[in-house]
Amino acid sequence: MKKVFYTIAFTLMLFLFYSEVVVYAGGSDPGGGLIDKLVTGEKIKVELDGSIIVTNYDRIATSTTRYGTIGYTVKRSDAAIGKTDSFMLPLTAVTTIKNENDGIGIPGYPEIAEGYMLSIDKIESGKLYEQADRYYSEWAEELYEGSKVYLDGVMVVKENNRISGSIEFSGGKYVKSGKVYLTFEEIRDARAWRDKNVLITHFNKEVHLPPLTTDIGFIDAELTATANPGIVQQGVTTSVQVTLDSSESRARYKTLDMPAMKDAEITSRRFWVLSDGVYKEVAQEGGIAIFNVDNVTSQTVLTCRVRVYSKELADLGLENIPYLDEETKLIYLGQQGTSNAQCNLGADQRGSEKFNVLQGIPTTESLYANITTEEYLLDLSTARVAGTRNYAVSVTRNYNLQWQENGVTRTSIVPVTLNYVDENGNGEIERNYVYHVIDAMGLYGIDRVEIKNGCLPGGSVTIKPSNGYKLPAIEVLSNKNLDNHIKDPEYKKVVTLEPITIKGGDSKPSVPRVTKAEWREYAEAAVGKVQVRNDKLIIDGYTVLDDRWDENGNSPDPNEIPKADMVGNDILFKSGIQIDAKTLNGDYGSTGLVYYTLQPNSINATQNQRVEGIRVNNVIVHTPVVCDPTITSDTTYNQEIKPDSTRAAMILGRTTQLNFPTIGKYINKKGYTGADLRKYTQERIVKFPFDVYINKEFYKAGTEYHMPMGVDTIDVTVPTWVDENNYEVECRAIAINSPGNANLRQDLANISYTNYIAEKKIPVRVIGRIYGFKLTDINDYPDWAGVFRTDANTSKHSGNYYWVGGIDQDGQVRGNKEQFTLPVLNGSHTTKTNLGVIKKGYKFKYDFTTIGNYFNDKDCVRIKPTFYYVKKDGTGKQEVDLWYTEKVNGINKVIKVGSNTDINNIRNIVLGEPYRNVPDVELNDTSRILGITKNEFTNQKAKLGSFGDIILTKPLRTFIGNTSNIPAGVDADRVKKSVQKWYGEYWIPDNTFACPKGYNVGNAIGTSIPNGKEGFWLKDGYIIVNFEIETLKNADIENPQLSYWNNPNSNMWKIEGFKYTKNDSSGKQFTLKDGDIIFYYTDKKSLDDYSSGGTN
Repeated sequence: MKKVFYTIAFTLMLFLFYSEVVVYAGGSDPGGGLIDKLVTGEKIKVELDGSIIVTNYDRIATSTTRYGTIGYTVKRSDAAIGKTDSFMLPLTAVTTIKNENDGIGIPGYPEIAEGYMLSIDKIESGKLYEQADRYYSEWAEELYEGSKVYLDGVMVVKENNRISGSIEFSGGKYVKSGKVYLTFEEIRDARAWRDKNVLITHFNKEVHLPPLTTDIGFIDAELTATANPGIVQQGVTTSVQVTLDSSESRARYKTLDMPAMKDAEITSRRFWVLSDGVYKEVAQEGGIAIFNVDNVTSQTVLTCRVRVYSKELADLGLENIPYLDEETKLIYLGQQGTSNAQCNLGADQRGSEKFNVLQGIPTTESLYANITTEEYLLDLSTARVAGTRNYAVSVTRNYNLQWQENGVTRTSIVPVTLNYVDENGNGEIERNYVYHVIDAMGLYGIDRVEIKNGCLPGGSVTIKPSNGYKLPAIEVLSNKNLDNHIKDPEYKKVVTLEPITIKGGDSKPSVPRVTKAEWREYAEAAVGKVQVRNDKLIIDGYTVLDDRWDENGNSPDPNEIPKADMVGNDILFKSGIQIDAKTLNGDYGSTGLVYYTLQPNSINATQNQRVEGIRVNNVIVHTPVVCDPTITSDTTYNQEIKPDSTRAAMILGRTTQLNFPTIGKYINKKGYTGADLRKYTQERIVKFPFDVYINKEFYKAGTEYHMPMGVDTIDVTVPTWVDENNYEVECRAIAINSPGNANLRQDLANISYTNYIAEKKIPVRVIGRIYGFKLTDINDYPDWAGVFRTDANTSKHSGNYYWVGGIDQDGQVRGNKEQFTLPVLNGSHTTKTNLGVIKKGYKFKYDFTTIGNYFNDKDCVRIKPTFYYVKKDGTGKQEVDLWYTEKVNGINKVIKVGSNTDINNIRNIVLGEPYRNVPDVELNDTSRILGITKNEFTNQKAKLGSFGDIILTKPLRTFIGNTSNIPAGVDADRVKKSVQKWYGEYWIPDNTFACPKGYNVGNAIGTSIPNGKEGFWLKDGYIIVNFEIETLKNADIENPQLSYWNNPNSNMWKIEGFKYTKNDSSGKQFTLKDGDIIFYYTDKKSLDDYSSGGTN
């Protein structure tokens, strides 16, 4: 009778955690200094308790293949492992800090550069001394007293999120598990690293451990977790028995007064299993918990946890010695091929990505999808077939009987046969056998991948494997027929033993009674062992089920199915996936599915398709715009006495530039800073709160101007009629994917992707002007009539003027000869070379122009004369005071120019005086605007101020704004008033004398009236009249607005081409200064002339 039974094979898979530490593949690339001057690579530091801190600083790994350090071999000397005392220790992760490329940085860690990470790990001192104590007591004593150790990295390779090996605690020491690399040569040759030589830095590190000066200790929870059965077949719901064992957990400590480390009792162990989303505590005894878990399937993952506690350590009350620890292990039920698929949605081009999509990528840019997943999935369920084969064997022996009967030898042969067969006819010689068959196998190949993300066209993309995709080479033979798996042994069905002779003497002997037990060994020896074999399963040369015949009746257990290789980078890859221009900004979550289809050589598979999830990164769509336009401050022409440097100066009547670039700033993300954001910009809009001309085209105040796509700079002209004031020019840039919500805006740039509009308000100040000073007449006639008049007998002007220089107010050449420039001195006359310096008492007329809000009744211009004496040869120049004599209220007085008496000695002139030559159009326009008759305006007596303080007021002002071709809707009178012309005249009285500045004339002359012959007067030279010209609003003398030349930024005297040296007709050179107008003789006066001409 054949007895056959099946047991389900099991595999226990424990998930081990891995801490990414140290340097990653690809070598070093310093990213700047770090804490304690750390640079790229590893840095070792020893704490007071002997713990070793390993700090690593390097680029964040981006490749799928890299290396890492999971622990160290601690060596007594720098000799190789095996040639010196050594033991292995794991690293304990303390912290990992990554600075992704998001522009945000790491608070508290400014030294960590973008794209770099800091890992801090620890070799615990307690475990270090424990291992030395346990195995090398003499070495441990050295370490307690302070000694050197040498560290060799225990390294692993991480590929596609899979770790090649680990460090585990077993049998009182730490051992390697899986593929672990202990030497430089091993890790160097493990892969084709970019920079192999850098790996040497992970080995033979010399560390000085100081003498132990503090108590040390640790508690370490260890957990093994197994399930029976360990594999649950697909489609089956059952119960498993779980065994949790924490007997390897340990606690040890050493105080300073102890010679060596001591075991501490673990007084409490508690176990939990995660069930239905809740941890449930399970009972234990002696450190082992055994319990059942119901309703599990092949998809079930059991999360098991142990917590160990030592009251002995707790009672020590030492902060640096923990007394509690936990360990968690996972049990996977079922040997099912699982996918570790992941997809990288990145910005084209792969390998040289323009953007980091985790920070942001603009619309219209393209993505690539790169999926890595297993080349195939293999579901495998095997059955262990165990049974017994029975064989019938007969064992026979002849007994030769001999005896004497009446002297005659008698013989008899008696055969004895034992049949090893039971009552049912079955053989009693048993041979056990074990083999394994494939219960079910599903091989699944990649059909397609679907990635969904709201920023993709249509919300998803489907990718089929490229032509380079291949399935594994599978060799499979499966047959449930018992005869296909068993070979019966060849054996003798009848075993004949050697005959035995029995002598009986005088009587016939009896045949001995033989039991089956006595002869069983002969029957057993006659039957050989059963040969058995498994089903066959070989995947890419790796044997899972070995179908070779086993002569001992016990075929080998199945090996764990191999981990499928991940597909190559180009197998599931698609680029050029463009984000639609109108896709809204946002953090778009991603999902993905990889579809595997059942392949033809599968066996009893229950599913035709496997659909696995894919981990896919999110994509942040952030279409950037920048709004940081600038208006070129027309500082060179800003004549304000107190300019506001926080605002761009825009000068009335002048053109400046507004520059509205699209070069990215402020958004500190890869691909944004420094990039031209023009193609992401739908509109750039500028709005001036005052009338402007943009590129010579008029825009009324408040009108939006839309910058042309390819233009960054525009010319902006401020019309003269704009009010002087502070303004803000509103600018904004709108992204091409803007939903039209004007509230989604941000200053300068849409740094937050929730915004679509960048805006900026440019502070500007509109400022007036003062310019065009010219001397129009000298009333020393007839000498000067030929210069200023067309005929000696007419007031008609010749058109000859003496300007500041040969250039106009905007720096353009005016065209006047140098002779007609200020100051007027000998040689300035057009025909008489010895004329130019004029005699005291003769007047000169002048005018100049202002632009701005100087048209109100109390607006005026103040001129502050200053006087200088210079000898006739140009030397001895000095500032002087002028004194003049004049009857005041019938009394002769000597008056200092600029004194209170002088200030109150007001002079009057008439604007319409014929030799002033004010054009009729100015008189007509101005009188009309003022609402008075031309006659009233022309002939009114106008106060001029005094010799020391000239004030030009409303009666000496005309309006000359250009009203031709003004835009519709603009007030012509406002335009006319926006430009003003001011008229004045000045002279030095006949009886004027000059003395050095500050000289006390009163002490020198007492109460007498000077006659000019006193010795302290400066004689035989010239007096230079200098004007400082300022505008005043509302007669506010304390707060002048503009200055012709005496201001921080704009010297109009210089702009108009004033020459600071000038030669007279005799060749004498005179050094000049801003504001110099004319030369007067110190010793000549008009009263000395034979007659007076002109319009005295």
